[in-house]
Amino acid sequence: MMMKNRLRQNEVDCLNKVKNSFIYFKGIKKEFDNSDHLTMESILNSAHQNESHNDFPDFFFGGGIIEHFGVTASDETRKGSQYKIDDAYCQREKDKHFKQLDKEFIESPHHPGTMRTKMVEDTHKCFSYESFIKSFKRNVEHHLDSLKKSKYVNEVVVFLIEQQGASLGVYTNNIFNRFYMLSEDRNILEYIKETLTDVDYIIFIATNRYEVIDLSKIDVLIRRAKTGLDIRGGRQKDVSLKLYIDI
Repeated sequence: MMMKNRLRQNEVDCLNKVKNSFIYFKGIKKEFDNSDHLTMESILNSAHQNESHNDFPDFFFGGGIIEHFGVTASDETRKGSQYKIDDAYCQREKDKHFKQLDKEFIESPHHPGTMRTKMVEDTHKCFSYESFIKSFKRNVEHHLDSLKKSKYVNEVVVFLIEQQGASLGVYTNNIFNRFYMLSEDRNILEYIKETLTDVDYIIFIATNRYEVIDLSKIDVLIRRAKTGLDIRGGRQKDVSLKLYIDI
């Protein structure tokens, strides 16, 4: 049982982020929600893990399912997203750097009562809107295929989609205006309407924000949405600190 919980921990953490915000107003920010609030609250409150960790879907609730998966705004290869590859490399380099700092601290002259902080900073810039669209479509279609092969296709279906890495940004006159929102992008909404006919809700989470989209109302969103948006990849800065205290 411990192994099953650990294998689904990313999915559980993501769902709990949304649940805590939607129901208890804690943590990440809800940017958009066109769902019936009580219905979505009931879905999130009653969701529980699929104990068969290799099977579709990730979560069940009364009358439906939730399937979690990630998308990225960086290029993807058979080895994974460029962001994850870069992040893994930076993590290895950071570990080596801190081991060297540990060694230097241990071998340094003794100065009781002193402390110092060391910092390692990594910046990831390998993100673009074009890569996001490719990743979104590829991953949506993969999980849609799993849905169609399952026995849950006629139940209420929620896709919990988590963007990994930096958020996209919308620019006006070459100046950053706001963070990207799925519910404002006619390009992606028209694709969703055409493709996700068996999905009822999308919950889209990006860093510290999320949107809840009721797909039964997608025509209204498409009419309101904008075309020709200047959408660009963002940057992600990771900072690691270590405190050294001489006692």
